[in-house]
Amino acid sequence: MPEDRHLLELLKRDDSVAFEVLFERYASRLYRFSLHLFNGNVCDAEEVVQDVFLKVWENRAKIDSVQNFNSYLITIAKRQIYDAIKHRFVVEKHRNHILNFSAKTASDEDSYILKNLIELMLSCVEQMPNQQKEVMHLRNQGFTNTEIAQQLGISPRTVETHVSNALKNLRNFFLKNKAFTMLFIGLFS
Repeated sequence: MPEDRHLLELLKRDDSVAFEVLFERYASRLYRFSLHLFNGNVCDAEEVVQDVFLKVWENRAKIDSVQNFNSYLITIAKRQIYDAIKHRFVVEKHRNHILNFSAKTASDEDSYILKNLIELMLSCVEQMPNQQKEVMHLRNQGFTNTEIAQQLGISPRTVETHVSNALKNLRNFFLKNKAFTMLFIGLFS
């Protein structure tokens, strides 16, 4: 069985077999770790494992300084889990804030319509790819594209692309979803 150091050297040279060996060696450990921190949520734990190994593959050329691959994976996983939990907290906070605001400013019928409209829009955002979703949540918190880029470690242009694609997704969702359209029309009629 090859040593991790040797596998990491091969991985740096784009060796997909080395990547598969590392995945097979560490995925179940990482899954159990994530499952524990997500209180048994299987989907979230599986997503963390996929995201972590995607980052490993994307950053394979920079893997020189990794002394302990297991610790390296756990560090990435902790960040992913922290971001996911923080993201859920922010979404729930904004959902409650919007629903409370709408309840204070609208009639009961309008409030019901607005609540459903917001739920549908948030559902659409939740179905977006992870980074696009993260960009939209940060944008909704009032961060500028430059601040979002710095926080996520991407370029401001990439942030703009994510925002543009997210707005296209929302427009397409709006056009395809008859219930959404009916709620929207009902709110302003």
